[in-house]
Amino acid sequence: MLVAVTSDDKSLEAPVARRFGKARFVFLADTETRVVRIIDNSAHADLHLGSGARTAEMLERLGVSWAATGEIGEEAFEILRAGGVKVVPHATGTCREILDRLAAGGLEAVGLKVADPADTDE
Repeated sequence: MLVAVTSDDKSLEAPVARRFGKARFVFLADTETRVVRIIDNSAHADLHLGSGARTAEMLERLGVSWAATGEIGEEAFEILRAGGVKVVPHATGTCREILDRLAAGGLEAVGLKVADPADTDE
């Protein structure tokens, strides 16, 4: 299974990014092989509008099953949900902690709604 966690730093010890589309990096981890790739998301993060949607489309294309982040806008959330990606919004902790918990199946996925997508700028 491929899981993703957003971050503003290349370190696995960095906290999860506060805003999904504005995250500078995305950690992609294969839970079977334990291989972690770092995706540079700065091209999407630097967009004035649509950064969340472009990031969501990228994760869907990559075949991600789970995505953990801080805040996520409604459009990005719907793109992921429609693509079958389970979204874990408002995730806290380091990227390593979140990846370990996702690999173990320990985080609850939100399947139908974001708590308050109007609170984001994505």
